[in-house]
Amino acid sequence: EQHDPSDHRTTQAKVALIDALGDLVDADGMDPLLPYLDDHHDDVQASLIQVIERHRPASAAEALGRVCGSEIHSSRIKRLSAKTLSSLQLSVRSSYESFDDELKEAYLLGKKGQLVARG
Repeated sequence: EQHDPSDHRTTQAKVALIDALGDLVDADGMDPLLPYLDDHHDDVQASLIQVIERHRPASAAEALGRVCGSEIHSSRIKRLSAKTLSSLQLSVRSSYESFDDELKEAYLLGKKGQLVARG
């Protein structure tokens, strides 16, 4: 059963739900979990990003790119999203311009549209 990100269950329960679903789905089954990137709690968002990193769904590139330029996500979640995009070498060419300046200072846009850490 999928729950809406605005469903205010305890954070611990949502993290457990994401971890359990992350064990049951593969990369093709990740799309229903992506709305949890907009959950009100950083720990829920971070848990989902870890599941994304494990399953490597290409469909997550747009969602993670949106997080990197968002005004509602914390710096911690933006950095974790950028790090995941970089390690998975997913293209962010369409969203890079909206990234926070802090992330643009840390990552360059590679020739194939992927994030490349500076230095």
